[in-house]
Amino acid sequence: MIFNSPTKESNDFYLNQGYVHYRINNTTYKTNIDYCFNYYSDPDLKDQNTAFKNAEGKARHFIDVFRDKDSKTLSVYQHKNIKDIVKNHILKHERFYFTHSKMSFKQIGSEGGWYPHQDNGYKNQSDIRDGFAMFICLEDMDESNGALQVYPESNNIGTLKHDRLVEDASSGDNQLYIKDENIPPNIRPLSIIASKGDIILFSANTIHKSLSTKSNSKRLSLIAEIEEYKSSKLDDYGKVPIFIIGSLTKLETIKLKFKRFYNPFTYWFLIKNNKTLSLFIRRFKHKLTS
Repeated sequence: MIFNSPTKESNDFYLNQGYVHYRINNTTYKTNIDYCFNYYSDPDLKDQNTAFKNAEGKARHFIDVFRDKDSKTLSVYQHKNIKDIVKNHILKHERFYFTHSKMSFKQIGSEGGWYPHQDNGYKNQSDIRDGFAMFICLEDMDESNGALQVYPESNNIGTLKHDRLVEDASSGDNQLYIKDENIPPNIRPLSIIASKGDIILFSANTIHKSLSTKSNSKRLSLIAEIEEYKSSKLDDYGKVPIFIIGSLTKLETIKLKFKRFYNPFTYWFLIKNNKTLSLFIRRFKHKLTS
């Protein structure tokens, strides 16, 4: 079922199934989608922060894309129709922020799939808050180019045990995943067939995965995770967060800037994304273990 606007019916569907599929018919929104698709389709695109490499060392994500102003990805998520969808699903809460943002893509002719997992599986149980992921297609999506697959009603079974699979030994990039035997047999994956610009919202406890592409399409898509903002907290990149609903007070902003200065993840992120320094560290680690 595809909804054209946020309604009580679409929210009820989301609460029951753990996901909901929207299609927006707005010229400005579609123009922003076209721009992002063309931007990320540029073969000369450089200096992007990559993550989640497969066993061949090929990345699946550009990360922290909202801070790449040239990409205009933040404009997509700041569109009024997107905010209306978010407001429809947050109900009583006043402030929601982006924990992180990424452009997800498939590697043509290479393994690019994701194993079944829940976004909450990547978090400490004490850090789980109300939230969801918002997946936006930058091109048509089906099983031939690595469709997103969700497990309907899996949002109702809680956070399951996740195991870790290291894929790229040189960088340590890995996936967390749920073994098939730990997924109830009555809960099965559903491939989302979507058009360019379609939005799939799914709960942080909804099991999902995706396939590798078998075509010449990289299945470009934007993904942002959105959570309720309750207390002084940096985003997943160790930076002052970007809000979709509400904002920080001036005092909160000062506190977070101070907190960022003393946050070790900030320095890890800078090192990891400095290609020269990162290469030196990987070679040094290799010498120690060889």
